[in-house]
This record gives sequence, C-alpha cells and structure tokens, in this order.
Amino acid sequence: SGITYRELALLIAGYPSLDPDEWRRNTRMNSSDCDELMSWFWDMVKDMSTEDRAKLLHFATGSSRLPVSGFAAISPKFNISVQGDDIDHLPHAHTCGNQLVIPRYISKELLVEKFQVALSNDEGFGFA
Repeated sequence: SGITYRELALLIAGYPSLDPDEWRRNTRMNSSDCDELMSWFWDMVKDMSTEDRAKLLHFATGSSRLPVSGFAAISPKFNISVQGDDIDHLPHAHTCGNQLVIPRYISKELLVEKFQVALSNDEGFGFA
C-alpha cells in the first residue's frame, strides 16, 4: 500500500534513543488535576518500543529526532495539555508548539488504545 512520510523519515534518520525519564523531566504540564492520567501516559511511554517512542515524538513535535542536547534543547519546551472530557476523541498535537493534547481518559487501557490508533493513523493529525 505504500510508505507514509513518517515511516520514510524514520527509515532515513533511524530510531533515536529516547529516554522516557529524561523526556518526563523535560516536559511542562499545562493542566492540573491529572496526576493519574499522566502516570498512565508515562507508563505507556516506558512500555513503548523505541520505534513507537520515535513515532510519538514525531506526532507531537514533527521530528522523530532530538536536538544534540536532548529533550532539554527542544524549543519550545515539550508540553502536555489535558483538555476535554470526550473520551471518544483521539489525542492530537500542535507540532509548532511541541504540544500534545490528551482528553481526560478514564483508564490506562483506553489511553493506550487511543494512542495506538492515533500513532498508526497519524497522517493529518497534529495540524489543528
């Protein structure tokens, strides 16, 4: 069926080593009262393969590679907003601001499911 631009970018650039703990330390939260959801999110990131972490980074920032100095050098700083209670919605991103927007999912399983759908069908997402 062909290759997507994202798959091509990953094939050309390779898969970077994306440390979930460094990523978390260098992430700004734009929302409050979402500790459990963020715990699920970071557990999901830790459980991801290197390839899926690169896809998530690309989904949120438009690049599957980090600057030489790592997550700390991403500008603007990688940030997450939790918005909306419609759990049928997929997560989306504003790549120009390195922002990931996550609905208030009610379980870790639902969060993982929605991210799997978003990352496997991401062409067109992130341009909201």
